[in-house]
Amino acid sequence: DDPSYKAASAHSAAAFAGLTRTDPKAVWVYQTWIWRGMSSSKNIPYLQGWLSSIPPGRGLMLDQTAEWTPIWKFFGGSGWSFYGMPWVWCTMSAMGGNLGLFGDFGVLNTGPVEAMNIPNNSIAGVGIDPEGIDNNPAYYSFLLETAWRSKPVNTTAWLQHWGLQRCGKKSEKVAQAWSILANTVYADASAQVYEHHMGYCPTTMPEGSGWDKNRVGAKSKTGQRTLWYEPSDLHVAWGLLIEAASAG
Repeated sequence: DDPSYKAASAHSAAAFAGLTRTDPKAVWVYQTWIWRGMSSSKNIPYLQGWLSSIPPGRGLMLDQTAEWTPIWKFFGGSGWSFYGMPWVWCTMSAMGGNLGLFGDFGVLNTGPVEAMNIPNNSIAGVGIDPEGIDNNPAYYSFLLETAWRSKPVNTTAWLQHWGLQRCGKKSEKVAQAWSILANTVYADASAQVYEHHMGYCPTTMPEGSGWDKNRVGAKSKTGQRTLWYEPSDLHVAWGLLIEAASAG
């Protein structure tokens, strides 16, 4: 009898009906980023109502920024997790096409595995939101491999192996360079935060407003990222890779 349940149910039923008028076998793939501000228990009836109008097997929820705001964890995680609707653990580290060598491998190493191990989980896989996807290939390769893992791995060893595969030959210099990257730009660090494009375009939203008030650049007109490593370490890694390439 909750009015928010009824309103949400009617809304999603109308939207789903529109899909099936075009394709009777349509599956609704839904971007749940709009729910990021709905973690309060008062929103449970609304979300239950919204999902209630999607027939079993006809919906797929995208938890689009699970590396930053995991919606599947709302209301205690295992008791919610989209109420049994299939969903995908996603990351969006380059929103707006931001370029940068960064990424918390610790979050990627544990987040999807945690979701897969919850009781009665309905996770359907892992995914990426391809904004500015033509950068940072190690980050996306690592994430997509988590679909086949049952537990975390040694991220430094993984990056070394990945780097050697890219190189195409055994090289101590390449292994050393990727070890440096593993413990700097890809380290599990509290300063590793979601990169929102408004950190670089601060005039598009009032400073520190709404759900985005804690973003990088929210209190800075420059959108400067807080560093969790010494840039000089990257110079060392870069030099090692150049030396390895020059060795032929």
